[in-house]
Amino acid sequence: MQKLYLDSETCGLHSMPVLLQYAIEDGPITLYDVWKEPVGKTLNLIESWLKYCIVGFNLAFDMFQLVKLYTIWRLCPHDWIPEEHIEEIALLEPEGRDGPCLKFASSLDLMLHSRKGPYQSLMARKSIRIRKVPTALAYALAEELEKRVALDGIYFAKKADPEAPRWVVYDRETKDEGLDPNFKDTVLSFSPAGGLKFLAEYAMGYEPKYHYEDVEPPKAWYPVEIGYAPFALAISSPGKNWEVWGYDKKKQQPKLEGHAWPAVIKKFIEHWATNKEHASMPTMISFTRGH
Repeated sequence: MQKLYLDSETCGLHSMPVLLQYAIEDGPITLYDVWKEPVGKTLNLIESWLKYCIVGFNLAFDMFQLVKLYTIWRLCPHDWIPEEHIEEIALLEPEGRDGPCLKFASSLDLMLHSRKGPYQSLMARKSIRIRKVPTALAYALAEELEKRVALDGIYFAKKADPEAPRWVVYDRETKDEGLDPNFKDTVLSFSPAGGLKFLAEYAMGYEPKYHYEDVEPPKAWYPVEIGYAPFALAISSPGKNWEVWGYDKKKQQPKLEGHAWPAVIKKFIEHWATNKEHASMPTMISFTRGH
């Protein structure tokens, strides 16, 4: 069965997809701007994919985005260019939740596959803590462990400073919440990187040109959203200019939290339409063939 490699870029986590990246077997990598292409073309494209084995990383996320896109686009006139109808699409979004599912012939989630084998060690784990080390020995112990215990850098890749000492000495609190001057804890805290590009680099020596944080949209653009109600009308409306308001308990007054996705998605559309070098697809394809 032929493989379809798929990745998506989105406006937030629970809002709308903006860009689809895909490749079929050894074919070219295509970056498809879903808001700039006719609705009917996008529906036909998605339907043509269902005969393949879909391959992705954290595929549950991409399938959620793909199904959401498909079920909402089905409600739109096929000649619409979506970026010209953002508000109308937002009003159709709740109805899209009742649409059909998409079922591919087969699927392979590289994140789940990688964690069945040796890379299971990259999952979240508790710190190693040596408790109640005499203060006179704690720092010497940390230095000695740093020299003697060899661990791969990928287990610490998400630390603010991956090159900083891994064994750290922490104060201990007594029962009356004061600090114990006689004893310390010597601690090894993990911060592993389990993302696709880190895995490819670790497993295969494949060095991606970019990581996501190098090309992601500014955090200030991100929409306000709630995972259990992933549609804009759940938190705002056109009459409110898609503003989302909360309440500042300290100031005892309403507070603007941000905006729902219809107010900010144009920024994401243009960002991904003009930022083509971010693609995950070469990494995904190389990682898959390496296995």
